[in-house]
Amino acid sequence: MNKLLLLYIIIILPNIGFALCIDYKTQINQAIQTKNFDQLKKLLPILKREGCADNYINSLQLKFAQIIAHTADNLIIAGKLEEARVLLQHSAIFSWETQVIRADIAAFEGSWQKAAQLYSQALDLINNPQATPQVPDTKTIQKVFHLASEAQILAGTLDDSEYSLEQQGVMRNNVRGYKPEKLLIPIQFEFNKSLLSDEGKKSAQQLVKYIQQYDFKKVTLIGHTDTKGGDIINDKISIQRALILKKYLKKSGISIPIIAIGQGKKNPLILDNVNRYTKIEIDALNRRVEVITE
Repeated sequence: MNKLLLLYIIIILPNIGFALCIDYKTQINQAIQTKNFDQLKKLLPILKREGCADNYINSLQLKFAQIIAHTADNLIIAGKLEEARVLLQHSAIFSWETQVIRADIAAFEGSWQKAAQLYSQALDLINNPQATPQVPDTKTIQKVFHLASEAQILAGTLDDSEYSLEQQGVMRNNVRGYKPEKLLIPIQFEFNKSLLSDEGKKSAQQLVKYIQQYDFKKVTLIGHTDTKGGDIINDKISIQRALILKKYLKKSGISIPIIAIGQGKKNPLILDNVNRYTKIEIDALNRRVEVITE
């Protein structure tokens, strides 16, 4: 995330409910302003003993979590993953920022299923006004959504346990005003066959639930391939993948118009940070089916 998290460490605190807490206001604002993790860690238990208002303590804990996330982010950039992991344990609450950092650690370690779940949790926390009173800007939400989608592709499947009647994470069609233009669905096929694998069927079923939940008028499926091979064969493979998914959706009761398109290797996925992935992972990301709903 680099310096993205820094934008959300807010200096202004709500009014303190009790007079005794005012004595610490200068120290607290200074600690937040300088992102002094140790000073805030010392002040938090003191404020609780002084009987400060719960909403003030909760607000301060959220800012404490944001500072931890920012510090841990710098450690990750420096390659100090274990130090970042230990630091995150000091956070008393889960904020969207801390979950993004935990997801980043999992991604750096190649644990894509875990990373996908954590990025999705971050989206759920952003979408919750109580957990995230100040809405991140659209660009930030979009970036987290893209990271979650990319991790989901590399994980290879959508986890059934993650999505019940109410879609969550990357399966939301609106996150605090941000409406994704498309979904990236990890559709896996049997080796050298035009058949969905077991994991591919699980992902396709989650797409069925997603479409059924919202009042869409049309769905467009766009198949893609990696950059290996010639244009003719890749075009054939990509349209075949889109058509197989279309057939599955129709058999599962989706009655709205479904358009299947194949683009081969013409439009590789635009990545925010190509350096975070290996060549093998980039190829896997490009072997995708994009879902556009209207």
